[in-house]
Amino acid sequence: MSHLKRRRFLQFALGGAALLGVTACGQPAASPTAAPKAAAPTAPPAKPTAAPAKPTAAPAAKPAEKAAAPTSAPKPAAATAAPAKPVAGTPVAWKHGVLTAKGDAGFYFMAAEHGIAQKWGINLEMVPIDSDATVTKALVAGEIDSADISVAGPLSAIEEGADIKFIGGPMAGIPHMLWSRKDMTKPQDLLGKTVGTSAPGALPEVIVRALAQKYKLDESKINFVAVGASGLVPSLIAGKIDAVMQSFEFEEQIMATGQHHAMLGFAEELPNMLRGAVSVSGKKLRDAPEAVAAFAAADTDGIRYAIKNPEAAADLTIKLAGGEKSDRLKVIHGFIERKLPRPDFGLTEQDLNYMQQQQVALQRQKAVMPIDKIADLSVQKRVIAALGEFKW
Repeated sequence: MSHLKRRRFLQFALGGAALLGVTACGQPAASPTAAPKAAAPTAPPAKPTAAPAKPTAAPAAKPAEKAAAPTSAPKPAAATAAPAKPVAGTPVAWKHGVLTAKGDAGFYFMAAEHGIAQKWGINLEMVPIDSDATVTKALVAGEIDSADISVAGPLSAIEEGADIKFIGGPMAGIPHMLWSRKDMTKPQDLLGKTVGTSAPGALPEVIVRALAQKYKLDESKINFVAVGASGLVPSLIAGKIDAVMQSFEFEEQIMATGQHHAMLGFAEELPNMLRGAVSVSGKKLRDAPEAVAAFAAADTDGIRYAIKNPEAAADLTIKLAGGEKSDRLKVIHGFIERKLPRPDFGLTEQDLNYMQQQQVALQRQKAVMPIDKIADLSVQKRVIAALGEFKW
């Protein structure tokens, strides 16, 4: 990035406001200083096929069993679509904005490794940025071509006139649990208790409020206390709060106290709550639809590669975010066992409307917008037509 572009981007990024984001809930990691470069292939990723597979019905979600209960991602609707194809000729330069690498970086960044994106004619550059707000602003300004972040920022921007749309959700599944004192065994036990949040109105609060709405609980009787993203787990362990929403990655640390447990899993309780989704500019969709489809296929191919090669995913996470191999591999396996990645680029109208309803309830959005204003779900159909439906 040139000095002038760097200066413009920093000026632009300073205006970022705090937005709803599951990814900003305190997962420990070091930030990379540069986008990862593609490495020599260790195993060839699957080649795209032309025949679309017939989707099968998604299995019903099972009740949470502490932190280990698997869940299934929603399946996109069946449709006939032209398969995504590799871009012909010179590879298309593509900048994909993501949050800085954390314990699941092996999924988010994999498309840029092992020649996966190159196979689709995409010269993919991952652009790690430290906040959802900054990534959203970069996408609106055209400084990046796509972004995989929480949906709140793009939704607010769209309502204000930004020309961006959601196209898929390869990492939309929520890895978070409601961790609490052992004597709290059901959502009703939150009444009269103290629940930690990273900041007022941040996702740990939003998602617990959504849970309260589901069970028709009086939210005014839940005491939310802001302890900072890094203070969520320590505050629970120290007994300063009674419950908190946090990733399954913290299971060992929390359970070691002997005083706490996972009351429930949010992926099961709130299946339409999105951790994040991929968005692109409307102009990119109009001007380069084949490149958009090829990028989406490459991104999905990367997710599938990580699922099938957890060791490689753990190694990539260590490369980008540090950590011990055993710890990183445990997290990668945890995502796979819970079926949190959506290897069909899955995103549904129900998902997006649910998130809009949450935005409206929080007065961060005036009204639920029509689906065709906020999304182009035909892209994921092209991905499935090219790759076939993923079989777990």
